[in-house]
Amino acid sequence: MCPAFYVSLAKADNLGRFTDISGFNWSRVSLTNIFPSNVKQNLLFSMSYQSDIHYNTMQESLDPLSVVEPLIEHQKVLPRRMFADCGAYQFRNLPKPILPNRRESNANDAWAVYQERHLGKNYPWDEILLCAPDHMICIIKAYTKEKENSLRSLSPKERRKYEKKDPPPRRPLSLAEHRSRVKFNRQQAKDFIELTRDDDRVIPVAVIHGHCDFAKDIKTRKKNLTEMIELGYKYVALGGMVPHATSKKRALKIIAGINDLDNPVIAKDSILGQCREKRIKLHIFGLTSPDWYRWLYRLKIDSFDGSKLATEGAVQGLYWVLKDGNGSGRTPPSKPETITELYHKINVKALNFESWKWTPNQNGVLVPEIPSHHDGIDITCECPACQYLRSARCPSERCWKRKLDDSKRHVCEPLMRGSNEHNMGRAAHNAHVYGKLIERIEELNQMADHSDLEGENEWLKNWTTIEVAE
Repeated sequence: MCPAFYVSLAKADNLGRFTDISGFNWSRVSLTNIFPSNVKQNLLFSMSYQSDIHYNTMQESLDPLSVVEPLIEHQKVLPRRMFADCGAYQFRNLPKPILPNRRESNANDAWAVYQERHLGKNYPWDEILLCAPDHMICIIKAYTKEKENSLRSLSPKERRKYEKKDPPPRRPLSLAEHRSRVKFNRQQAKDFIELTRDDDRVIPVAVIHGHCDFAKDIKTRKKNLTEMIELGYKYVALGGMVPHATSKKRALKIIAGINDLDNPVIAKDSILGQCREKRIKLHIFGLTSPDWYRWLYRLKIDSFDGSKLATEGAVQGLYWVLKDGNGSGRTPPSKPETITELYHKINVKALNFESWKWTPNQNGVLVPEIPSHHDGIDITCECPACQYLRSARCPSERCWKRKLDDSKRHVCEPLMRGSNEHNMGRAAHNAHVYGKLIERIEELNQMADHSDLEGENEWLKNWTTIEVAE
């Protein structure tokens, strides 16, 4: 069983495209239009962001001057599963779970929003997971009560500006805050599952939280798991995992009670062990790197999600290069022990793209002459997203390249920054690489599970399915 990876999509995860040859008319469409079919089949939406653009533009025509043929087969495949969460990450630092609309989150409010944004769309989802409202139990960034009171009149935009100038200090929750959040989470979980009973399409999901003190964290999560099962939940999610993303030891201890990363086994009394025994499905929030996919695949986790494709590609400017044997620096290792050995990350800032020479193509659109190598690595790519982006016109009037030469349009080259199309295009390219890494993980897992793991095959132990302890 492969874990279902839910790619997290916000309203901003879109792409501008011209709708005519003249270049006068353009509109925005969901980024899923240039995603690979195996990555976009499961989508996660947060209550913090509108999702209409994705529902309305999942199968749209693209720039008429572009190369779209490699994308056609991917565009034919529609997303199959949807997960909607309450947006708890956005208000984790607030004393109360206040949504961007300035209303306090609760089960009734969440159910109304889910109905309006998702259930009312009549989209043919194979599976709909809806998350009960929760308030995260975590280390927070918070001002004193007096300071917080003085900021209440600020709009969300004004608040963000203020926090940039004077960021709040980090601290653990106070005992009163902890109890308040625990009480809130229990009540909302109880109310929410009742609201979902009349809609057979919906699978309600309860979030399992722990404690700011790691010594108490796992025990608290187990207790919380028992409570959610008693309420009737058949699907639960581990929340507050992002702070542990860089510590495999901590995260795997929480998930599966694993103590030895070299010889991992799932503890019977762990969260995952109990879920297996009681036939409860388990989702992991926020662990989405390719190497985390390796671990979650080996654990046969039911599902997980994350926004790493947009975070690394669009925000951080990282361009993934697959070690596929196509060019120098891309020779795949014969005995990989981690997934990070199978691809490179190139920061496009290092490519000095502002000095590139640009020449018009047959349609008069400017195309850059890009060095084929960087630090000895062949950075050329023919994935469907790149073929489209390197022929499609950038519609942004604010792109620095457009400002330099406003007489001609230029292509949405993903190896540069400048506009939403360059940045989001890079995220789409990374999605195609991610799709290939998923296929490779599955292949290596099958090889490992059918190997004796001795002698020359010992390296495959890092890819085997991890079993529950006997």
